[in-house]
Amino acid sequence: SFLDSQVGRLLQSLENQGLMDNTIIVFFSDHGFHLGEHGQWHKFTLYEESTQVPLLIRVPGMTKPGSASNQIVELVDLYPTLKELCGMPEQNQKLAGQSLVPLLKNTSESWEEKPAVTQVRRGKDEKAVMGYSIRTEEYRYNEWWTETANPELVASELYDLKEDPEEEVNQSDNEDYKKERQKLSELLQNYLKL
Repeated sequence: SFLDSQVGRLLQSLENQGLMDNTIIVFFSDHGFHLGEHGQWHKFTLYEESTQVPLLIRVPGMTKPGSASNQIVELVDLYPTLKELCGMPEQNQKLAGQSLVPLLKNTSESWEEKPAVTQVRRGKDEKAVMGYSIRTEEYRYNEWWTETANPELVASELYDLKEDPEEEVNQSDNEDYKKERQKLSELLQNYLKL
């Protein structure tokens, strides 16, 4: 309620100063925090509760109050979005994200499926591992790698989000999911250049 109040004060100030009609507002937060889900009480996991964040964007004259999209997007999409909205010049380098302007204009816009990637570090020193996750509409696939000179894969997880939205049953060793696991692993490897 304190945060809601502060956001309200900020928005009211923009309104009072006559700036609301020419101000793009972007609201997002740090990643989530487990409150007992999966037996966890922290944020450094690759489960949905920890990796998903709120993201609200208001563009005067473009977005409609109360509109929403269920498309998968990433926070790295914010820079290309703001770059396009503000008419910033093109750069000579490829950006990691993609502009969300088509979704802002039309929340039901067909969107080429784009996975979201998350990474977290667990453990310390020689026992440290990096976890990498790729999230599509249907699946979440995680790989855990040692942080050594020659990284080794120590574990993988595959969750079928249509059948198991709570991510309770790891299908990584299930032969019925072998093709999907290989596809997602390759996609993750290419994305991260591991």
